[in-house]
Amino acid sequence: SMLTGKELIIDSYEPHAESMVENGTWSADGLAYKISNFLEYKQSHRATKFIAASIGMKNYALTRFEKTIADKDFFVRQILC
Repeated sequence: SMLTGKELIIDSYEPHAESMVENGTWSADGLAYKISNFLEYKQSHRATKFIAASIGMKNYALTRFEKTIADKDFFVRQILC
């Protein structure tokens, strides 16, 4: 979106840098974590709409990235069986 000027809509919003540290794959002071966390923060602040698998991701964005997402801009996927 930075190159095209188009709005950024994140589909399947689920940052994972923190979970990679929690499961022992990355260390919190490692380069992979730092880069991923930085880009997840930037992406979360640049996006205008979010589509997530869980309602909890809205609170996650607020607590982890200090990003408030309006109800009208947040959608949760539903699996229909």
